[in-house]
Amino acid sequence: MKLCFGLLLTLLMVATVSFGSTELVMGSSSSAAFFGLEVKIYKALSDRLPNINFKVVHLPLKRSLFMANRGELDGDAGRVSEIKRIYSVPNVIVISEPILELGLYVVRRKDSYPVVSLNELKRFNISFLRGMILLEHVLGSKKAYLVNDASDGLRVLRAGRIDYYIIDGIKKPPSRPEFEGLIVDPKPIKEILLHPVLHDSHKDKAAAITKAIANMRLDGSLAKIIEQSSL
Repeated sequence: MKLCFGLLLTLLMVATVSFGSTELVMGSSSSAAFFGLEVKIYKALSDRLPNINFKVVHLPLKRSLFMANRGELDGDAGRVSEIKRIYSVPNVIVISEPILELGLYVVRRKDSYPVVSLNELKRFNISFLRGMILLEHVLGSKKAYLVNDASDGLRVLRAGRIDYYIIDGIKKPPSRPEFEGLIVDPKPIKEILLHPVLHDSHKDKAAAITKAIANMRLDGSLAKIIEQSSL
């Protein structure tokens, strides 16, 4: 009887491991508004993946990526597809299906001229959030005034210490009270796609995650979540 009970207990434990969901902790370095949106998207993604439960945690931009590369996180919630060419992160894989489509927008004073490309910005004093990897790669982090919070970038812009501040938005320039008295140019200077990034120990889950995101895009549920965010 004891042997049978022990065998039954072992089988129950195996069943729990086999059929229980795996929690994947994803780092996010987005602003408060975008972070809330990413949490909602990954919650909806979890609902479509019975064996995967995503948990999104907020971290500084670079720290999130490097922690994912070291396996201290299971992944990063959203990165440009070029990430492995820009940084040495050999232990991560990039999911081919993007989770978000963003635009990079220029914020400027009323006495400044609009710019139309990233290359044009190289001639000016600019600022953006520390860890915006694509901007650091194209524009250079040494010349730029890097900030940890958008309010710091807008403050130095108003003070005349920089010429332009770069901010991201979804399909349209962000409209926020802190931009009062400034101009946010309506056309993005760069459109970017953000992809989930996983530590390569989870590469067996990549196909299912890719398919789930693609289905969310096809049935309109991803667009609905984004539209309801009012960003």
